[in-house]
Amino acid sequence: MLKSFIFPSVYEAINRELPNVSDNLLNGMRLKLNEEDYIIGNLALTEGYSPHKNFNSSPTENEYNILSKAALLLT
Repeated sequence: MLKSFIFPSVYEAINRELPNVSDNLLNGMRLKLNEEDYIIGNLALTEGYSPHKNFNSSPTENEYNILSKAALLLT
């Protein structure tokens, strides 16, 4: 059986600790890219101040890399 997961395509840079905010990866995703930490998806919506959502991002931009790595991590 094929399972699919949906997470919001939003992210936010963060520089603080968020201990015990989620018990699963889908709702508590945090990644490091170029020495900067980002929260992604549901965690960005619940713990972020102003999550960003870009449309038509090119593969050379950080936004594209952050969301692509998040999707790969979930697979």
